Amino acid sequence: MTTETPTIFTSKQLADCARREAGYRKRVIGRLVAKSGPTKRLASRQIAMLLAMAAHFDQQALNEREIDQLHRLLPHAFGAGFECHKRGASLREGLDEIMERGAPP
Repeated sequence: MTTETPTIFTSKQLADCARREAGYRKRVIGRLVAKSGPTKRLASRQIAMLLAMAAHFDQQALNEREIDQLHRLLPHAFGAGFECHKRGASLREGLDEIMERGAPP
């Protein structure tokens, strides 16, 4: 048994993939239902879930961009010696750290 390194996908890549799959399913839903596949109701529900996933990952990608912008701006606001909180931390953790340090002079 081989172990593969997990691939990391960005939120934007995941949103785009879910949106593409939903589009594909919309195009072929008639054939799938006609060939004793899923019922139209189930197929429509799965498409709706894919579109919800795309919307969720779009929002996640936006949040990630905002956090990256915050990480880039903080050193300018707090001075050259300011070290940003570790990447991947929640925005709440980063803001808590800033509140503990106090506002810049």
